[in-house]
Amino acid sequence: MEKIESVGKIRVLDELEIRHFRKGALINEDLDVIDLVVDVGLEFIARLLNGVSTDAFLQVACGEGASGPTNGDTVLGSEITTAGGQRKGATCSYEASYIAKWITTFNFTGTFAVTEEGIFDAVGPPPAGNMLVRHVFTVKNVEDGDAIEFTNRITISRAP
Repeated sequence: MEKIESVGKIRVLDELEIRHFRKGALINEDLDVIDLVVDVGLEFIARLLNGVSTDAFLQVACGEGASGPTNGDTVLGSEITTAGGQRKGATCSYEASYIAKWITTFNFTGTFAVTEEGIFDAVGPPPAGNMLVRHVFTVKNVEDGDAIEFTNRITISRAP
């Protein structure tokens, strides 16, 4: 039997939009922050494809960790677990053109220097669940009453 090689390759691209609100007004916006789909995230994408895992990635967490993301990350650097910054369920949808979308708004009741965000398959606190992606970004200094809205889009496409 002749061996047939597949020429199809898949690419997973994760993008993040961050909107920071103070007293209901938008004070900062970062669009198209590219991040890292971590090794465990890639593993669980494969496990979800064939039903070996059925735990969907529905929870979003934010934190104050400053170290850059690495392929081997399994948790955020310093996940926030109090004052409105604890893990939350996202509003999830299929946007179009092979794009999965998560929208999550954190309403803070304390002061934090938010620098990271990730998507998980379990409710916190850490280290609960498996992490799909991790973003590290320029600090968003939040105060009591501030909100941050994270919009994640993961595009699955054919690699060039």
